[in-house]
Amino acid sequence: MSKTLTCWMVCSHPLRSSLFPFLLSLLLFPGCGSSYDSTISGKVMMNGSPLSKGTVSFHPVAGGPVATGAIQSDGTFTIQTATKEGLQPGEYKVTVVATDPPPPGDDENPGTLLTAPEFGRIDSTPLSFTVEAGANEFEFSVDPAPAS
Repeated sequence: MSKTLTCWMVCSHPLRSSLFPFLLSLLLFPGCGSSYDSTISGKVMMNGSPLSKGTVSFHPVAGGPVATGAIQSDGTFTIQTATKEGLQPGEYKVTVVATDPPPPGDDENPGTLLTAPEFGRIDSTPLSFTVEAGANEFEFSVDPAPAS
């Protein structure tokens, strides 16, 4: 390394001394925080047809942040953790909740549950998956809510 470069990196000029740790961190941690090791996409079915609305949530068995995805009109979903795509590899319990909205002007009513209640609770959902590093795709079925 040349004397000029060495001096520039360690000289006591305030801008240089504060810039060096920042530049070093960029070299040591490239891409840190951009996404997780695994991606998940999939499709949710109910009564043999795609579920057209709702939310899929992946709850890590070992603890950590929950990853969620909105179910699209064709039943497909993509999972993200907060604002980052994907999630960490591991074991997950999966919940699915879909509701019809309440009638207009009825602020007291939460809407009508479309999926069976056990699919919306971690302690009762029958859905669990092992997420591997890389791309994962899951297709699964949920039961409808009992008629009221």
